[in-house]
Amino acid sequence: MSSRQYGFNSFVGAGKETAWGTKVTPSTFFEFNSESLSVQDEEQILETINGDRDFTRRLQGMRSVSGSVEGPFNPAVDFVMMLLANALGGAITSAGVSGETGAYEHVITTGDMLNGTISSMTLTKRLGETDKFAFTGCRVNSLTIKGDFGNFISISAEIVGKDIENESASIIPVLVDVEPCNFPAVSVWIAPLTASTVQDAANLQEIQSFELSISNNLITDGKARSMGSRTLDVLPPSRREVRLKLSQSYEGKDILDRSQAGVPYQAQLLLEARGKIASTGTQKYDCLFDLPEIYYNVPMPGASDMGILGVDPEFTCIKGKRSGKTYAIKATVHNATASY
Repeated sequence: MSSRQYGFNSFVGAGKETAWGTKVTPSTFFEFNSESLSVQDEEQILETINGDRDFTRRLQGMRSVSGSVEGPFNPAVDFVMMLLANALGGAITSAGVSGETGAYEHVITTGDMLNGTISSMTLTKRLGETDKFAFTGCRVNSLTIKGDFGNFISISAEIVGKDIENESASIIPVLVDVEPCNFPAVSVWIAPLTASTVQDAANLQEIQSFELSISNNLITDGKARSMGSRTLDVLPPSRREVRLKLSQSYEGKDILDRSQAGVPYQAQLLLEARGKIASTGTQKYDCLFDLPEIYYNVPMPGASDMGILGVDPEFTCIKGKRSGKTYAIKATVHNATASY
């Protein structure tokens, strides 16, 4: 008699590693839409001449761990914040919100990932009702946060890890009871680089969708491996790339002029979740992204029907050296977690 397993019994959790590739049990769990965490074991079939038409030798090759996790973006969920902090690669500075008991602010900066607050993670998944697997040494290769009109805001992370282990510990997932970020609570401001205030009404953008992406370009080729092991020896990042995409109504050639002029601007993106952190306070669960130096890349829109014209600007985001900033992206998060 078969014992079929079902997706609704599955979970995904994360734990902060103290040493890369050393397993830890999960401390936070994610209410996710899909995941594809997996191990790939290469094989070598020897094509030797052996007096037989059939293959007679099969050896194991390199082991690779990778996959993705996707679900609602929620600043109240530590799993989501660990993905974000690992993607940025830097330190997390935490402090209480003045006058609001139980509310905390976390400033997440960029760094080399190897020495960040969340340098690596063990991601644990239960497949069905009983089988649990721990993916060790996990880092975020790329992270995408996006949303469009009429839908919740989503986060997806492409993961690379070191190894996999069976997990025998008893684990009971606990999910956060806070609604995730939704499309009515998204704000994007774009201002000249010289502007002292970004969040001004004149700088607020009317958008139909957005996509913020961070790519770490993790190194997994031969130089990250060596003889004597089937798994990675190291998993360092290379060039970080930060990009922002928007979809807007076309309201005139000013946006094309900005692209053709090639001058820098600055942007901020605010994502708010529903509800206050403290019942007696005013601070919401939210995440503010600061992009101190961006450049417009705007393709000329076309007219394909009788409706409202649209334009899809893309932005190259670089370190804000011209305004004295030390980062290309920074995140400021408010939630109920004291520290990471």
